[in-house]
Amino acid sequence: MQYFKSSVFATLLFLTFSMSLQAAAPVAGVWLLEVDGPRGKSTPTLTVSEQAPGEFSGSLTGPRGSFAIDNVAVEGNAFSFPFQMKTAFGTFELKYAGQVDQDTMTGSVETPRGDTPFTGKRQ
Repeated sequence: MQYFKSSVFATLLFLTFSMSLQAAAPVAGVWLLEVDGPRGKSTPTLTVSEQAPGEFSGSLTGPRGSFAIDNVAVEGNAFSFPFQMKTAFGTFELKYAGQVDQDTMTGSVETPRGDTPFTGKRQ
């Protein structure tokens, strides 16, 4: 009987530990970004949520409004997503890519004029 109790306890402990490892992806949450663009710094807010296991979407909010992001690719601590920006000169595709390290984020935005670095802090 003691062996049975020990086995049940060990199994429950293992399952609890396994589930904690499968917690929400590190990129999920609200992030205040700082983007070093050619016209100075901007501070958009990035919101990422997990819609279903492994399926992420979000929004990017800044001075030009809030824009939906339909598909955020996440692999471990790395993430990326394309973003369509509409301007008076046309629509441009920007590609965000970066890494998350606990409550900080670093990466770059691929623009038609080259890459622009950004950082972020979890809110």
